Amino acid sequence: METSSSDDSLPANKDLIWDVGATHYRERATRFVRQFENRLCVFSNSVEQLYTNYSMYLPEDQERNLIIIPDPYAFHDTFHHVERECVSQTSLYIIPGEVVKRPGLFIMMPSKNSAQKPKLLPLSQVLKLFIQHRPADDPFLPVLVKGDLKPFNKHLPCLRLHRLEPNKITRMSEFSRKDLRNAIVSRLEELQEYAQGLQ
Repeated sequence: METSSSDDSLPANKDLIWDVGATHYRERATRFVRQFENRLCVFSNSVEQLYTNYSMYLPEDQERNLIIIPDPYAFHDTFHHVERECVSQTSLYIIPGEVVKRPGLFIMMPSKNSAQKPKLLPLSQVLKLFIQHRPADDPFLPVLVKGDLKPFNKHLPCLRLHRLEPNKITRMSEFSRKDLRNAIVSRLEELQEYAQGLQ
C-alpha cells in the first residue's frame, strides 16, 4: 500500500477507512481499538467480505483516519460471499475499564427492565460464555464494521458489536461456513485470553 500524502494512498473500499476522531481523542481511540486487531474480525458491507487477518494503520498525513489493511498474502483468511443480511447490529458495547475505574475491558448490555441501568460485565467472562456455550445452530459470533468505534464520552472510546449469523449465508458451502465459524471463534479465544490478562 502506498503511503503518500494524497488520497490515492487510501483503500478503494471505504468500509476499511475508520474515523478515529479529533486530535485530542485520536490517540486514546487508536490505542483502544488496536487491542482488538486480529482478535475481532472485520466485515465489509460493500464487498460482502469478512477479514480475519488484518493490520491497523494510522497514516501520519491523515488526521482522523485509521486504515484496516487485510493481509494480501493470507487469502484464506478473507471470506467472500458473506451477505450483508447475515450481519446485524447488537446492543452490546465493549468499554474500557476507566469508565468504572477498574482495570480491563467490560461489556455493557441493556437490562431486561428498560428503567434500570445497563449491566456491566468483564469482557473475558462474557466471551467465555460465548465460546463454551454457543449452540451449533445459532452461535453468537461478534464482528466489527465501520462505525462501531464510537465515543463513549468526550474522553473515552467504546466499540459496538455486530453479530454474524453464518447459517443465513446462502452463497457459501457448509464446509466454508464451518471454517468461517471456527476462524471467528479462534480469534475470540485469543481475545478472551487477552482480556483475562488485563483484569
